[in-house]
Amino acid sequence: MADINLAGIASQEILNRLPEGVAVLAPSGTIVWANQWFNDWFGRVDRVGEDFYSALGYPEVQSPGVCPLEACLKQHQVSRATLKREPNETTAKPSYFQVQAVCVADPTDSRIVVTLRDITDEVLQEQKLAAIHQAGARLTDLKPDEIFAMDVEQRIDLLKDNIR
Repeated sequence: MADINLAGIASQEILNRLPEGVAVLAPSGTIVWANQWFNDWFGRVDRVGEDFYSALGYPEVQSPGVCPLEACLKQHQVSRATLKREPNETTAKPSYFQVQAVCVADPTDSRIVVTLRDITDEVLQEQKLAAIHQAGARLTDLKPDEIFAMDVEQRIDLLKDNIR
């Protein structure tokens, strides 16, 4: 493999260009630094000094249901979770983020480095597929004579209703 010389590129510039949100937090959860993606996603130029969850609009921790920041601090290993943000004045649908938190400690200080990836499209697609699967399961509950009593248009309407 060829060596890559990054000496001429500032690390902050690299982090700002990543297509993920990156934030450095104090152990209290206060944002110490955030990259441009993070700030753009959450509506402000600079989030330094804000509480992490406040900056995100107090999202709901979906899975595994444990605060990734607390888990990271307690277990001193990478912690992952899915966060759900409810719709607000700028978004018509909920948004979902995959968050990873890792503790970085040195003898004088410790920080939490958090990365966020927008997984909204993936989650919504999974929800649609689950709805289609459930609709199909409901159709299998119908007796054959009930299905045959319907014309094609009625069957299509029933399927659409079940998917909705």
